[in-house]
Amino acid sequence: MILANVTEITTVERVVALAQQEGNHGPLPSGLRADRFEASIRRNQHLTPKDFVDSLRHQIAFLENQGGKPERTQERRAILAAFEQMWHQVQPSVSPPLVSVDPKLLESNGFLALGLSLPLVTQLVRMDCLSPFPVQQAAIPLMLANRAETGVAVGAPTGSGKTVAFGAPLVNDTNPLISVPQSLVLSHTRELAAQTAGVLQETASFDPRIKVACVYGDRGIQPQLAAVRESHVIVGTPGRLQDIVNALKTGQDKEHPFKTIKNVVLDEADKLLDVGFLPIVKSILRHVSPEAAIGLFSATMYPGLHQHIAKHIPNPAYLQMETEKPKVKVHFYRVQEEHKFSILIRFLKQSKKTLVFCESRDRASALSEALNTKGYPNGLLRGQMGQNRRNLAISQFKNDTTRILVASDVASRGMDVKGVQLVISYDCPKTPEDNIHRNGRAGRAGHWGEAIIFISDYDQESQNRLEEHYRRRLDFEYIPQS
Repeated sequence: MILANVTEITTVERVVALAQQEGNHGPLPSGLRADRFEASIRRNQHLTPKDFVDSLRHQIAFLENQGGKPERTQERRAILAAFEQMWHQVQPSVSPPLVSVDPKLLESNGFLALGLSLPLVTQLVRMDCLSPFPVQQAAIPLMLANRAETGVAVGAPTGSGKTVAFGAPLVNDTNPLISVPQSLVLSHTRELAAQTAGVLQETASFDPRIKVACVYGDRGIQPQLAAVRESHVIVGTPGRLQDIVNALKTGQDKEHPFKTIKNVVLDEADKLLDVGFLPIVKSILRHVSPEAAIGLFSATMYPGLHQHIAKHIPNPAYLQMETEKPKVKVHFYRVQEEHKFSILIRFLKQSKKTLVFCESRDRASALSEALNTKGYPNGLLRGQMGQNRRNLAISQFKNDTTRILVASDVASRGMDVKGVQLVISYDCPKTPEDNIHRNGRAGRAGHWGEAIIFISDYDQESQNRLEEHYRRRLDFEYIPQS
């Protein structure tokens, strides 16, 4: 029995019932108990096939990301494989992720013209990527054609879609039949690494064979070593990747596993090529195939960065996206240090989804505690926090459990939270680059946002740098009355 119309199969229960009716769907995957599979189907019997597959893939990605028990991950992979086997029995011409995609959206989608595969473009549509942003339009063909002897260096504003611009080509270039590392993405913070890995996992979810590993400190290294060996795409921070490189180097491998990597991306390249990270990054790249193509992506592509890039890529293809009319309206306020807190409260009374930046982790902790005492619940994101606490703070801010997040600059790069309406620099940013990345948390992906910068008498040097950046004297506004 093969159903002609996919809309006839509306629930998970229906898929399994039809497959069992046919009786030739094959045995369950090795190690999967029948009662565990049946229990999963019962719990999710009224879900659509698409939602059930989505749920399983997100659970697998979460468990892999958070270092969950391997047996739990394996069981969910086995349930997914069993269900997809049954799906293909009753509907062999359609894979579950394609169920709800309108063909008209594919016909009008500009990603196909860029050279990406149809299944990948279908997944992008399911992620609400209905047409490429400018950086994606320009960078994806360059990444698909990237070679070791050239390389690609892309500068584009925060929130412009850089992750998909490099992530989609990496997924497109992955051969799922070969279970070896094929792409490597370096991120300078745990938050950025976890976020990037999440986007890549979602992008690759049209093919359950493609595995994405995310590695960073504050997690056991042994499960991460196993994940790296089995994954196609690896996302990680320099420190942990260096640990993994060294551990694999002393293992039983005849050749270092990273030698199979054919694509490398440095995300926020200006940070990764900075003095603090550069020796570690160079050490990691020495173990990658010399034929690997390198892509560098950054929101701030300052002139000195070109010199760094030239040392590592002989003839890079530079792509500097024109800065569009700012989507963030910036307000400057002259504030005395002792009055900062009371003035901050005035702005928080607007009940907007607000991200507040402080210059250090101690300042962030003190401000967060003071706000809680004053009756303004908030999340805290700063350095030297356990990863579980960091993840919880970001998750609660994303789902609006808390509408205020107090952060040190560790959060100013890469964190993508939809709907941030207001960014407040409680402490003035020290450099124009910090200012760009802080303000970039609002006004993402074409949406409008606001940024407020407090400048005290102690911030004259920072003010001078900002005036150089904006090429004008700062216009200070009157502080609103409570």
